[in-house]
This record gives sequence, structure tokens and C-alpha cells, in this order.
Amino acid sequence: MRKIIFLLLSMFAAATIAQPAPPRVKPNDLEVVETVAAPTKKDALPEDVKVTVYKKDGVTFEEYRLRGKHTKTRVTPAAGPSYILVDPKGDGNFVRADGPEVKGATAMWTILEW
Repeated sequence: MRKIIFLLLSMFAAATIAQPAPPRVKPNDLEVVETVAAPTKKDALPEDVKVTVYKKDGVTFEEYRLRGKHTKTRVTPAAGPSYILVDPKGDGNFVRADGPEVKGATAMWTILEW
């Protein structure tokens, strides 16, 4: 009985893992404000880097593409500081990349002073 349950659960797990991820879709209410060429890097030609600017609800999105691949997004909210999202591995998962790392930060409070 345990073997049958194990087989059924492993087949179910394999079936759910094998399903492809749903395609990423941009919202329909975005409009292209402007497309400009970004400053060049040593390895990139001017025509290789493209910047597309979108605005939605007072938030500005600057989408950077290098040779057609989405590599970085700068988000500028209506209120507050702007921040940058980058794709470090090239797999489409963007992480925040502005400012120092906070993961290993040590708390520094004055507990006793004489």
C-alpha cells in the first residue's frame, strides 16, 4: 500500500514539475512614451542597447535591452526614490540591485557607554 501511495505521489509531482511556465504578458494599458539609445559600454555597440520608457499611474518604467534581451528596468515612482531591477542570470527573474546588500548587515546600537 505504501508503494502505491508513493508511486502515485511521485507521478503527480513529476506531472506538476513538467508543466511549462505560463508566458509573461505585459498589461494592455501601458503606452510607449519614447525609445532612445542608451549610453554605450565597451562591449556594446550603440545600436545594440535600446531603452523603452513606459508610464503607468504616475510610475515610469525604463526598460533596457541589450541585443534584444531585457536586462534591466529602472522604476521611478511618483513619490519616493527610484530603484533598479536587473536580471543577473538571464533567466527572466529580476532582483533589486541598487544600494548595499542588507542581508549581512550587523545591527549597531549603543547599549552601554561610560
